Amino acid sequence: MTVLDDNILRVKGKIFRAMLIYLMIIIIIIYVMRKNKADVILQPYLIERKILFITQ
Repeated sequence: MTVLDDNILRVKGKIFRAMLIYLMIIIIIIYVMRKNKADVILQPYLIERKILFITQ
């Protein structure tokens, strides 16, 4: 493996990871927006759980 091949692989890995994160965020946003219509009452509870999940 040359240095150039290594760099290309590293960049591809970073792009792939960024795309995965981006897709996950979009899926979460769509899911939350669809749930919001049904779970307006549970909203504060869901937000609390998300904050707890993020801080863990």
